[in-house]
Amino acid sequence: MHNNYTHQLIRFITYIFVFFSSFAIVLPRLSAQPVLNDGRVRLEVWVHKVWTNANCDDLGGQEYVYRGLRVRPNGDVAGTGWSPLGVNIRADGTENRWWNRTEWSGLQTPAGGGVWPMTQDGNGLKLLDISYNTTQAPTGFDWSIEQMWEDDHFSCPWPCDGGTDPWQYNTAWCCGTLNDDNYVGYSEDLAVNLFRGGPLGQVHYVQTDILGGGEQQSYSILFAFRWTWLDPLPPLPDLSANQSSGGIRYQDGPLTLEAQLMGVWSDSDYDWGFNCVFGVADNEDLRVRWRSRTDGGAYNAFTCINTLSQPAPQWNTGNPITTLLTRNYTTGDTNLKTLK
Repeated sequence: MHNNYTHQLIRFITYIFVFFSSFAIVLPRLSAQPVLNDGRVRLEVWVHKVWTNANCDDLGGQEYVYRGLRVRPNGDVAGTGWSPLGVNIRADGTENRWWNRTEWSGLQTPAGGGVWPMTQDGNGLKLLDISYNTTQAPTGFDWSIEQMWEDDHFSCPWPCDGGTDPWQYNTAWCCGTLNDDNYVGYSEDLAVNLFRGGPLGQVHYVQTDILGGGEQQSYSILFAFRWTWLDPLPPLPDLSANQSSGGIRYQDGPLTLEAQLMGVWSDSDYDWGFNCVFGVADNEDLRVRWRSRTDGGAYNAFTCINTLSQPAPQWNTGNPITTLLTRNYTTGDTNLKTLK
C-alpha cells in the first residue's frame, strides 16, 4: 500500500513537471511580437528631436543631457539586438521646447557602419538601417534611454572645481553645494506607431511617451522612420474583376473603414503660470479642430474637440478620443485608397 501511494505521488509530480515545462516552452511564443511575411523590406530609424521642460523653475537657460539612446527592431527576427550604447545628446537653452539636430549643443556617437550607420542627415541622426532579406519582417521598433537630467554646469573655484563633466550626472560638486537636477533613469518601450502603418518610401515620425512625468521633470524624444520595399511591386491592375471597362482599381467591397483619433500630445503649461512655479487659472483646456474625407468624398464639416484638459505636459488619450470617419463600401465603390 505504501509503495503504491509512493508510485502515484511520483507520477503526479512528474505530470506537474511536464505540464509546466511544456508551458514554459510555449510561453515565449505566446508573448512574441508579430512579424509580417509579405516580402523583403528596409527599415530606417533616426533620432529627430528631443524635448524637455525639466527644471523650468530655474531662471535663465538650462543644460539637458540625453544619455544612452538606443533602438532595435521589435521582435528582432534577424537577431540584430540593440544599437550600440553610446548615443548621447546635449541641448542647451530655454526649457519647454524641441531641439533638432542643428540645435543640439553636443553629440557623442559610437562607431557606425552597416545596420547601425550613426550618420547625420536632414532627418537627424540615423540609428538603424536594416534590410530584411527573408520573408519575415517586424511591424515596429523599440527604443530605450539610459538616463536623462538637467545639468547644472557651474564654474567653481579651486578646490571645488571638480566633477563638472557635462556628460556625467553629478550628485554634488562645488564642495557639495550644487548638484544636477531632475534625473530620469532607464526607460524602454515599443514605438507607439507601428512603422508599417505609414506609406512606404515616406519619412514619418513617432514620439515617446512622457518620460519622468510632472511639470518640472518631463522628457520626450521624437524619432523619424521610413520603410520601403526591397523589390519593386507589380503594377496594380487596370481592369477590375467584374467590370468590362479599364481604369478601375480597389473594387473590393463590401467593407467598412473607420478612422479614430487615439491621442493628442501637448506641452502646454499651467494657465497664467510664471516660470512653471504655479498656476492661477486652472488646467489648460485644449482645442482640436479637425475634418476628414476619403477619395471621391467631400470633407466632413470642421469639428472642434473641447473636452481635453491637462495640468502639465502630457499625452491626452481616449478609447478613442473621437471617431474621425466611418464609411461603408459596396462593390459599386471603386478607386478608393486614401484617407485625408
